[in-house]
Order: sequence, then structure tokens, then C-alpha cells
Amino acid sequence: MKTSRLKSLIEKEANRKFIHENLKADTSSLLFKFAKDEDKRLLIEQIASRQAIRKKLPEAYDDLLRLFPPKSNLEQSSSEAIAKLKADLFPAAKVLADLSGGFGIDFLYLMQKFEQGHFVEPNEELCELSSENLRRLLVQKDLHFYTETAESFSKENKEQFDLIYLDPSRRDSAHRPLYRPEEYQPNILEIKSELLKHSKQVYVKMSPMISIPEYLQILPETREVWVLSERNECKEVGFLLASEGKAAVKIRSFNLLAEGQQEYDSEWGNFAPINLSEIHQYLYLPNSSILKAGIQDQVAQDLKLGKLDPNSHLYSSPELSEKFPGRIFLLKDIHKAYAKSLRSKALQVISRNFPDSPEFISRKLKLKAKGAKDFLIATKHSGKPVFIEASLYVPSFEGNGG
Repeated sequence: MKTSRLKSLIEKEANRKFIHENLKADTSSLLFKFAKDEDKRLLIEQIASRQAIRKKLPEAYDDLLRLFPPKSNLEQSSSEAIAKLKADLFPAAKVLADLSGGFGIDFLYLMQKFEQGHFVEPNEELCELSSENLRRLLVQKDLHFYTETAESFSKENKEQFDLIYLDPSRRDSAHRPLYRPEEYQPNILEIKSELLKHSKQVYVKMSPMISIPEYLQILPETREVWVLSERNECKEVGFLLASEGKAAVKIRSFNLLAEGQQEYDSEWGNFAPINLSEIHQYLYLPNSSILKAGIQDQVAQDLKLGKLDPNSHLYSSPELSEKFPGRIFLLKDIHKAYAKSLRSKALQVISRNFPDSPEFISRKLKLKAKGAKDFLIATKHSGKPVFIEASLYVPSFEGNGG
């Protein structure tokens, strides 16, 4: 098998040194140079995979004993930061089943909370490779590996789990993207009832591109929706399904930043109209998780913020609301759109509910973005275009949440 051969190669210090010394090399050139050396070609494949995940999986990148699959098997993997966040959110329990094991990043971090883990992956080579990594990294855990589909495992399984984790593949066998849940592998709509017979909770990871209202319609067993962002980019929408109870759906939004974590909990459907506001001392832009969840007006209402325009996601208040999950700005000045007084200033541009792009605005006003610390926010206030000059307020991140 390729995995056992790869493992024996990686165990040799000289080969790990070759990988380490060529982590920044052009793999195409290396493949040409070692065209007739099969062992070197395997090592170069490892280098290419490591290069692809350097920022996403830094701990795996630094682990020279880690075995990597081809890059195509890494595309849907959670980042280490998001995987750790999910592990933190689940309570400690006994038995976990991951029915879409893949490279095993989510399984690795979730297992910090569980005593026993069941890892299901239909790709035989990928399952073998992941089992080698996970047995080395989780030596104190009771691990079980299955080379089969989630569907067959769920039908044949007789055990009970504290959590079933599922990340359906959103690409077909030719690696073309799939867009409908019934097309995913496995089809969660077909197996969800069976899964809920074997676990009180099933977590289903979905693409950040999905429509939350639509998925709540087709997954009525949902008890919580998790919207997970990293550096203000939405990475994942997860649905926590449960067989018991019919409580209101809880929306949990998280945004991981270098300076801390923003989080906010809300209740789905608890929407109410929000008051329009003057432009006050503090301005607020929701983070990507809040916008994806569609709860920006609810957050503003909870924190007693006003909205600048009915079609805007920009909010304001005379007093600071440091718990706001997003960016907070301090008002410096208010200008008419394209006011001459703004020309050639050092400003970064944000355009919200405004027809022109930041690039167009910056060019027209000849703004100097390089080294600029302050911002020009192009928006509308009560239907009228306005340019707001502001500086960024950096919160303490203590107790940031809802």
C-alpha cells in the first residue's frame, strides 16, 4: 500500500530533511529533476500538500511526521483554528463518531473531548493514511476506523454515540462542485433519521455559501446553527440536530481574530424593526458571522443601536457598546459625497449601501491608502449619500458576546 511505503519513507530523517529543505521550492521543478526517482516523487507530493495547507493547518505543516494525502483531499478540511473552536463548544463526553473522516482535522481536535472515537472514511487509502496520523497523535484514546460510507455505517451500526459529526462532500468524483444537499455525499436528508436513532446530537457541517432559512426548512431537527468565521471571513455554517424537544432554534455566531474572539448568541426568528439613527460618535459594522446569520438588526436592537438607513448594515450610537460583534469606529467628521476637502488624504475606504466601489472612490479622491490608519465610510444616511471620516476603535475583547 502507498501509505505504508510513505510512512517508511517519512520515518527516515534524511527524507524529512529533504521535505523541510524544499518546503518553499517549486514542486514542478522538483518533479522534473527527480522524474525517475519514485521515492522522491512521493516526498515531493508531500511537499505540495504541505504548501497548500501552510496557513490553514500550521500545526500539521510543522509536524514532519504527519502523512499528507493529495491536495484534492484537503480542500474541504476545516482550519485548525475553526476545528479547535468547535471542540471547545462541545461538552466533554464518551463516544464520538465522525462519518466523514477525511484528513481527520476535526476528528483530531474533537477527540480532546471524547474517550472513544469512530472514524468512517470510504476512501481506503485516505482512511489508512489518517489512521496512521491519528493513532500516533491520539495514543491515549480508544480509536476505531472503518473504510465504508456513512450510509452503510449508519445502517449496520448498533452502538450509541454522544455525538455524530458529519461533513458531507460537496464535490463529485470529478471534483466538480455540488450545490444541493441531496447531491452531497452522504445525503444528510436520507440518513438523518437513522443517525438520530444512534445519537442525541448530530452536527452537520455545511458550506458558508448556503441559505440558512432554506436549510432550516429541510432540517427541522435543527436546535442550533453555528456560524463560524476566521479573520472576518465566514468559513462554515453548522447545524446541530437533535431528536428530542422542539425548542426555538439558537443562532451562535463566532469570529476568530488575531486580537481575540467575537461571539454572539441569538434566537432565530426573533426579528423586529429597528429605529433609524443620526450619525453619532460611534459607528458599527457587523462581522461576517452576524451578517451570514442575518441577525444584524437583532444585535443592534439588543445593544440599543440605531440604523443609518433602512437598507444599510451600518449602525450608530452616542455611547460606546464594546460588546458589539464587529468593527467599531469613532466619528471624526461627516462630509458630502466626494467633498473636495477629502482629496489626497490618507484613508482606507469602506463602501456600504453605496453605488461606487472602494477602488473607484479612492481613485476619484486620489486617496493614499498606503499606511493609512483612518477610514472613509461611503454610505447613505436616510437615503442621502454621505462620506464619514472615522478611526478604528479596538475593543478589549473581555466579555465580547451576546
